Amino acid sequence: MELLQMPKGARADYNRNCERGRGGFLPDWIVFHITYGSWRSLINCLTSGDPADYMRSAHIFAGRQGELYQMVYPNDTAWTCGLRPPRGRILQPNKRALNIEMICEDNQIVSDQQYDSVRQIMKKLALDYNIPIIFPSTGFEGRWGSVNGVKTYICPNDDELLRFRGVLAHSAITKNRSGDPGVDHFDIHKLLNG
Repeated sequence: MELLQMPKGARADYNRNCERGRGGFLPDWIVFHITYGSWRSLINCLTSGDPADYMRSAHIFAGRQGELYQMVYPNDTAWTCGLRPPRGRILQPNKRALNIEMICEDNQIVSDQQYDSVRQIMKKLALDYNIPIIFPSTGFEGRWGSVNGVKTYICPNDDELLRFRGVLAHSAITKNRSGDPGVDHFDIHKLLNG
């Protein structure tokens, strides 16, 4: 499994879209996201002049053919699970997460090649950081929900989320703000059991 450098223009900027270290935290979660659009739109989002867009990053991006790109080193903090205070101060999602972003152009589902490569990097990160490869559906109440009309994975209880170590969908952290990755595009069980 080879980690490639991000395409030109989409680099970690430790002043604007990530930070060195984790502020005393260790990763508890491997969090999955989906970016809908092309590499070009992703790079535009990560490098635009709009501070709301530019302040984003992820540790790993997975292209449609299964290629893996590293943007932020795992021991550093990527800015992709942001929450507004006070909930963000309590959960510290960016500092507790290793983030894997899957590129799905034109609203496609995750490809078999993406599942294969993401599964490999997930297992490596889990081993390196002692994160169990379990999904909250084994213990959380209210596993499914709808965010902006998208059926997705949720965790309604912050206390459970604070104690949880394992694999999460982005929507489990952001509650009602983001539906990604969404059940229709990403099958967590296919990833975990494949």
